[in-house]
Amino acid sequence: MDLRTYQGVSLIEKEHWWYVGRRQILGKLFPRYLEILGNKKKKILSVGCGMGEELKFLSNYGEAFGIDENENAITFCKLSGVDNLIKKASAANIPFADLFFDAIFALDVLEHIEDESAALNEMKRVLKSEGVIFLTVPALRFLWSNADKRAHHFRRYNKRELSNKLNSGGLEAIYLTYFNTILFPPIAVLKIWSRFSNPKILEGAEVSMPPAPVNILLKFLFSAEALLLSFIKFPFGVSLLAVVRKKKD
Repeated sequence: MDLRTYQGVSLIEKEHWWYVGRRQILGKLFPRYLEILGNKKKKILSVGCGMGEELKFLSNYGEAFGIDENENAITFCKLSGVDNLIKKASAANIPFADLFFDAIFALDVLEHIEDESAALNEMKRVLKSEGVIFLTVPALRFLWSNADKRAHHFRRYNKRELSNKLNSGGLEAIYLTYFNTILFPPIAVLKIWSRFSNPKILEGAEVSMPPAPVNILLKFLFSAEALLLSFIKFPFGVSLLAVVRKKKD
């Protein structure tokens, strides 16, 4: 992402409906998997750590470390006050020892990496034998739009593709579901419309805050999935969520 994109995200990620809803969904789901690792203080890695809010969120569950290969991201993390455990590094070359982390978060990261197998292999290397990886990625190829191009995405995934990619790297999804499903119809229409007409009104929408009433409504609808995903898995959605572990020998 370029500097303007990082600046935009840094201004909105605390309150924007997408970031708030995603944190609420993860906050509802992943504590059950962290509990399996026992009561010790967890070492948690954020791959592509963003502008600081993600690391603040993860710090509620353990000692949070972050890596990002973009200097802009590191700068914004420092400005947010979470610079002590952050390193400039790529997902394909994680500067930590083998079996170092109890949990790894790669939230909307894999789609930015041309060789995602190398990144998955590195995450597997630094993950403890009983550890877990939490992944989110954009879903469904037919939703590809100019927003993906602006974000420098290489791909969108379906459930089978992500599962196969994990399996080929010696990993397995112990939980896998689509999400951002309640808002799927309007988002799908907008993405397909933008692919064919490239409306100016949608340019930069992913890094800008919608009007307050709209943001509140979208936040409520998206966050409602945190409760629903405790009981069901969605058959489609704008994104995919996976909880991953190493395959047992």
